[in-house]
Amino acid sequence: MPEPNIELSDELKKLLLRSEDQRHASKFVHDMLLGQDNLAIVIRGHLYFESALNRLIEESLREPSEIDVERLTFRLKTELALALEAVPRDLKQPLLLVNSLRNRLAHDIDAEITAKDTNNLFNFFTKHDRERIGADARSNLLGLFGFLFGRLHGKVLVKAAASSAEEKS
Repeated sequence: MPEPNIELSDELKKLLLRSEDQRHASKFVHDMLLGQDNLAIVIRGHLYFESALNRLIEESLREPSEIDVERLTFRLKTELALALEAVPRDLKQPLLLVNSLRNRLAHDIDAEITAKDTNNLFNFFTKHDRERIGADARSNLLGLFGFLFGRLHGKVLVKAAASSAEEKS
């Protein structure tokens, strides 16, 4: 039996998109809390950051179908998102450090996340962000990743809302 051809209204598509954004944020929290070891935090966090970058880039392009964003390297995605002003410039260094940590862990079985790595990540945030994070969290990798995810996911939500408003007008 053939599947029915169901057309979704634009409003329903937008509602589902917002719902998907909320599900993504909830899944991040769930996955990160389950993955308490640093390896899981870095690998899972990197996946979520990359997904957010993909979304921000695609939402920022006039013709997103002309480029396969998923095939780009994480570094290139970060740079492209910055060039498109989809991501604040102050997130470049934290994102690139996360990518470096992920690559080190993925390619060296003996690699570990050190206190120096976590401290470097903390110090790559702006002074304002470090104050918001708090000095007590400077050695908390999960907290730092959570903060970075919040900054990126906030941009995804703002971009989605702006796209939705543009479509209405």
